[in-house]
Amino acid sequence: QRTMNIEDLVQLFPARRIRPVDGLAITAGVWEEAHEHHRQQVRFHTRLYHGSGIVTGLEVMASDPPDTSVYILPGVAVDPTGQTIVLPQPVAYDIGHEMEGLLYLLLSYEESRPRAEKGQGDGPLHVHSEFSISARTALPATPWVELARVRRRSREDPFLDARNPTQPGPNEIDLRFRHEIGAPQEAS
Repeated sequence: QRTMNIEDLVQLFPARRIRPVDGLAITAGVWEEAHEHHRQQVRFHTRLYHGSGIVTGLEVMASDPPDTSVYILPGVAVDPTGQTIVLPQPVAYDIGHEMEGLLYLLLSYEESRPRAEKGQGDGPLHVHSEFSISARTALPATPWVELARVRRRSREDPFLDARNPTQPGPNEIDLRFRHEIGAPQEAS
């Protein structure tokens, strides 16, 4: 995963918070700021005390029969900013025929736009935690967690499970660079 230096990490620390007083008008802005403080505290704690990487699951395997798709099993990861990323169900990801060479399969944290829930009418807007999966030939500047790598010979080659996981060959899924931070056994 992308590493962050200590200066970047310290910027995550919420240095101020709202102190309530009697008569305080709770506007949307005040509510958001108060809750953002808690979100930042959790992200700071998660990243500095537990690290970033794969907490549990997120295994990557080739399609059977092999093609341009891989399957990612459910799991949890923490990105370099402390965001928790949850993949609640298996995902098929088609890398396609556009890329060759060294490919990185990356997981990133996303959020939905604020939206009303069905049937709530004038109720509150909700923001949903989401994720994105991408295959890239270069690592991005934005936060990510590496799921796998593949050294693809040609754009037409299918992806394969590694016959020898300690020395994956061309077109084989390479899991050696995953950073696993682990979870307690009872949570796995």
